[in-house]
Amino acid sequence: MKKVAVLLVLAVVLSIFMMGGSTFSWFTGSAAPAGSIFTAEIPIQTKRIYDLDIGDRVMDSGWSWEFRTGEGYTGSGDVKPIVWIVVDKDHYGYQGFSGQGVLLLSEELIGKGTYSSATNNWNTGGARTWLNSTFFAGLPANFRDAVLSTNLINANHLGSTYFTADRVFVLNVQELGGHPQIIPFGSTTSYFNGAPDERRRAMLGGSPVPYWTRSPKGSSPQNNVWYVTADGVIYKNFSTDAGTYAPARSNGYGYRPALNMDGNTLVNSIPNAEGIYLIHWP
Repeated sequence: MKKVAVLLVLAVVLSIFMMGGSTFSWFTGSAAPAGSIFTAEIPIQTKRIYDLDIGDRVMDSGWSWEFRTGEGYTGSGDVKPIVWIVVDKDHYGYQGFSGQGVLLLSEELIGKGTYSSATNNWNTGGARTWLNSTFFAGLPANFRDAVLSTNLINANHLGSTYFTADRVFVLNVQELGGHPQIIPFGSTTSYFNGAPDERRRAMLGGSPVPYWTRSPKGSSPQNNVWYVTADGVIYKNFSTDAGTYAPARSNGYGYRPALNMDGNTLVNSIPNAEGIYLIHWP
């Protein structure tokens, strides 16, 4: 009797294999190719964003932003995820939490807007308010929770330094590797240290567009702000006082946001086909 039962079990198993049946999977993650006998799944491998290299790119593939091309973030544009570049780690110290802060900079400009309607100081700028309210609120909840508040060093139009607490900001001239004599404050990021102008170029709507820094030009007048040209240039001719600066209320300049992300945020260990590491939320 036992021998008959064993033969029946073997017959059932054999029939399943002959019909292309599958077995249970003891793995989790992505499914095996269709048509295989075993539908085993491979676990997703992850690592900390802090363990990426300077210059690596990351993206939250589950969320998209509209890259509007009109002034004051108007009009329409491509709707797609924001790609971020790892430009430094523990920049600004990082606030005493070594191994935690990863400084990210958007690869493309996210829109256009004025720097402010009044002075060239970051703490009174419309750009600061918009980035830390409208833009930050538009990010997905998981992403917002991973963004660290930065005790950000700034300088006013007279060159005196002060600090602001920001989730999102734009880089200054020094952080972008620009001319060190332009009201110096802060330090150059690893990504832009000794970098060519080309590395500072940024696109919006398929074209290179100039964008604001948070470096004031000075007090004569008190409303000029330094910007990066469409070619990635930050320049000053000290003999003629000419350079790449414009009144804070000028149109035609974009926002290129930067932020510090918790270094323990996980990304997939292997980049996708475009060379981008995808953020992996729990």
